[in-house]
Amino acid sequence: MQITKEDIKSNVDIGAFNRGYHYFKDGDVDSCEVFEENDELLSLNAFVNGMQKYEQDIDISIQNKIVKISGKCSCPVRDNCKHVVAVCLQ
Repeated sequence: MQITKEDIKSNVDIGAFNRGYHYFKDGDVDSCEVFEENDELLSLNAFVNGMQKYEQDIDISIQNKIVKISGKCSCPVRDNCKHVVAVCLQ
């Protein structure tokens, strides 16, 4: 499944996108494992290094050509944060 930066931006706050982009560029995504992948769904588990190591569970779905990202993170923000963005850019 291919998603674009625009797909990610449409699902997160622009501040989270910008900060997550830097985490991605700095190589802070520690690991990423795909649990399920088909034409309509991608489920991931990942770890990103920040102030500490944070865990993300992310579901990316496509319905009617619209991408929906549902990312949960162990950081204080919890949902579709900069750590989720970094993983989606991976």
